[in-house]
Amino acid sequence: MATAGNIQFLKQVLGSPVIFEVPDFQRNYSWQEEQIDALVEDVMDAREQLSPHFIGSLITMKDPDHADRILVIDGQQRLTTIFMLVAVMRDAVARLDSHEIEFESGQKINVLDDLNNFLFMRAADGTYKLHQRFMAHPMIANLFSESVLANPFPNRVKLPTRHHNYSLALRKGHSRLTKWLSQELESLGLDEEKLSFVLDVLNVLNGRITLLQIDTESIPEAFDIFMSLNSTGLPLGPSDLVKTELFRVLTRDLSADQREVRTSELTSIWQTISTNLDAGDIDQFLRHYLLSTQNEKVQKKKIYPNFELQISNVTPGLSPVAHAQRILDTILEASGIYEEILECNALQDAEAQRSLKTLLEVGASYRVLLLAALDPETRLSDSDKSALISSIENFNMRWVLVGKNAQELESLYQKCANGLRRNELTVAKIIERFAVEAPGDDAVQATFQEPVSSTSIVKMILFRIEQHTQGQVLTTPAKSLHVDWVAPQKDSPAWISTLFPAETEDMTLEYSTTVEQWGNKVIVDPAVPLPARSAGFLEKVSGTPEFIGYENSQFATTRKLAELSAWNRQAIKARNTSIGQTVCDIWRI
Repeated sequence: MATAGNIQFLKQVLGSPVIFEVPDFQRNYSWQEEQIDALVEDVMDAREQLSPHFIGSLITMKDPDHADRILVIDGQQRLTTIFMLVAVMRDAVARLDSHEIEFESGQKINVLDDLNNFLFMRAADGTYKLHQRFMAHPMIANLFSESVLANPFPNRVKLPTRHHNYSLALRKGHSRLTKWLSQELESLGLDEEKLSFVLDVLNVLNGRITLLQIDTESIPEAFDIFMSLNSTGLPLGPSDLVKTELFRVLTRDLSADQREVRTSELTSIWQTISTNLDAGDIDQFLRHYLLSTQNEKVQKKKIYPNFELQISNVTPGLSPVAHAQRILDTILEASGIYEEILECNALQDAEAQRSLKTLLEVGASYRVLLLAALDPETRLSDSDKSALISSIENFNMRWVLVGKNAQELESLYQKCANGLRRNELTVAKIIERFAVEAPGDDAVQATFQEPVSSTSIVKMILFRIEQHTQGQVLTTPAKSLHVDWVAPQKDSPAWISTLFPAETEDMTLEYSTTVEQWGNKVIVDPAVPLPARSAGFLEKVSGTPEFIGYENSQFATTRKLAELSAWNRQAIKARNTSIGQTVCDIWRI
């Protein structure tokens, strides 16, 4: 039977001499940039606020085969990221000349020891080896232990930049946390300041971050609780809470019969808002709306408190009911603007619509600025709106392709949105700022020398290159557009020898990395049938019984491959460069 959930500090959760282990029936580590950034933001918020900060649930079960181990049923993504963050901080501290902080009282704290004490349990001889507190998912356990948790000196195995796809999220997550910490520490001067910052973050993790821990006794029970906590019935989302509070104020002075009629009217209005956002997330819309109209950061969990404060701060001269109605009307109007952004029809101009379709594929924070730009109260001309949308597209594409910080991008859009609303910024000034902040051509082109995992991004960019090549706005064939790997994803001796003709070693891993590069991918229509996917290059060019062939493709960029006599690594690298250069021409700042 499950133990009642207890909200505990992370230090309490990890305090017992047991190992927390992710079982093999769990999914592999998969957190992306957004989730990692949100966790870091939670930690930094807790550091600033000097108060406990709840970050979610942790469902565990005793390992029936090992008394000293606890299986993590839910919460492994969070725990993996936290331990990776502490390991990254430990590595940074290990590189400093000093590891100790001395306080005015004379007390000394060895920050490096404290970090290792978080990661490992001491053995009787005082060493840390082989006594880590957390075992990652079995697919990445060895990499995590040997290249992340292990002490960095002198012989730690370096985390590879190229590896199997199953470790991609881990490698990207480690890189992102390393980059974040490096930026934070670079802003500080002396080693003591850097040690103090790291110690602050560690103290937050130990003594301010809280979790709801639920201990279970069986896997079926653990999954029942997991599914219950993650079902649509629990808990209410921010939009539900905002709706409830608005309805409460708008019906509070009515009789029972009047309240019933009014609630029906309000429900119809809220349904219109939901219908407007049918293609989007209503909670995301409310957060973007708040960001677009105020200076403060707004996390998802702060959506309701923000609206609750707005509803309670009644505008002078208005009754509470009239004030709440004004808020509801404003939300309704903004949802209509958001719908136009999502449907890519905010303007009749074909280029602007194409820009909006592109933006739809590469993030969402641009909507914060467009909510302000498209608001009738801002009074922008259609030409200014069109120019701004085009500039946002160019800037956003470069920022995302280079992999710059998503939170910084959102903050920039928020500042621009507020500047527009207060008449402190013009469209021209915003475009000038984008030109200063945008990544340059060299940074963008370097991106296209690396493998890419997002098929949707590849499809969108290759089709946009096709449009650029033909010099016109083509209608995107949503269902008929496909991506083919020239050298197929599934390796074969023939294809390995084609790409690596002089190699005698096993090149399977190198092959899998090479074929994921930009230059090895083309758009086709219709999709390449399974038997034709592994065909040789010349067969793909001329066609097979199942496939029409590149030389007969409707796409000029695909037909261009027919000019080549062979497909090899040099051809892939040349096409990487060509794609990068064309992207810089298309999304020019």
